[in-house]
Amino acid sequence: MSQAAPLPSYEELAALVVELRSEPAQARARIADLEARLAQNSTNSSRPPFSLPHPLPGRSGRMAAMPTTPEYTQRSLAQRLTEHARTAWPQLTDLHIRHRGQFAYVEGELADGERVKLMRLRHSGTASRWGFALYYASSDRYEDSLLPTGTFAGTPEDALDCACQLHLAGPEP
Repeated sequence: MSQAAPLPSYEELAALVVELRSEPAQARARIADLEARLAQNSTNSSRPPFSLPHPLPGRSGRMAAMPTTPEYTQRSLAQRLTEHARTAWPQLTDLHIRHRGQFAYVEGELADGERVKLMRLRHSGTASRWGFALYYASSDRYEDSLLPTGTFAGTPEDALDCACQLHLAGPEP
């Protein structure tokens, strides 16, 4: 007759719960980063990055609907970016954020009323990690870019800092 294994202690169970709770968040962040990297390389696909999916055979021929960012995430993004701009980028009097599908287009307003296109963020499924694309006036387009952290996705605040460092002179002391 075999003996039953001893029951784990409260501390062991608590440590296991903490470990298991962090796994989904880590997995989502890893997936978002990998998706952002995959979207950067059009050589591994016959379609350009971020292209819409082709319609399924036998369907009406319509394209699939583009995923949209939830309204609460849009509000959270606006609140976070506005607060960060207020403290880190006083040369901006306001931020204007326009949402289209999974993208958020961010413009800054200067004291003289001029609007400056800064960046495009791509919703990755979490409010804390967004794909990042800088606006290039020379080509009048957004191009996926690396953040100073070395990744293609990060926090909205990191993305705003990166875009403002390029488009504005730099943070005021």
